[in-house]
Amino acid sequence: MADDRWLDRVTDVLQEPVRLDPSFDERVMAAIGEGLPDAVTPLRPRYRPLLVSPLGGFALAAAVLTGILVGRRPVRHRRARCGVGFARR
Repeated sequence: MADDRWLDRVTDVLQEPVRLDPSFDERVMAAIGEGLPDAVTPLRPRYRPLLVSPLGGFALAAAVLTGILVGRRPVRHRRARCGVGFARR
């Protein structure tokens, strides 16, 4: 019962209309323009260079070339022998 009364008081407060200062948008945008606080900086994405050795680059290029060549190779289709379809006589 006490929890219900407390919950009713909280919901009444949350349902009251909020009046903002006319300069609220300007102050928020000014704060955003100044940058993020230190507590939020770990959330920014960090761009790190990808270092690849010459041998690794060669292996990557060979893998891409192999994929291209295998992808362009004609494929021979065989009829499916799963028992589905029309029977020939």
